[in-house]
Amino acid sequence: MSTSFTYVLENSAHQLYIGMTYDPVTRREQHRKGECPSSRNASCGSYDFLALYGFLDRTDSHRFECFLQELSEPALRAYLKANTYENLQVMTDIGNYLFKHERQAGHKL
Repeated sequence: MSTSFTYVLENSAHQLYIGMTYDPVTRREQHRKGECPSSRNASCGSYDFLALYGFLDRTDSHRFECFLQELSEPALRAYLKANTYENLQVMTDIGNYLFKHERQAGHKL
């Protein structure tokens, strides 16, 4: 089983991009080089990670990606700020964490 990652990138124009991959380092380089169809036209060569979340299951990673994509940009930035590593309790089962957190927030995965 490979770890799947959901990530949030910000380019030099302060635009956000949310995606999913098995290899976040390579994917960021692909974005920087314009090799990803979704960022090819952005013409902002610098992409940096704002957040990177690891999941044991691709389905959970995809659900979290969809959740993040449904947020407005101000809501996404607030979510990322509120859920930094320092503010999160370490969880042994991230699936249960996501279910509990999103259910409390009124979101359906």
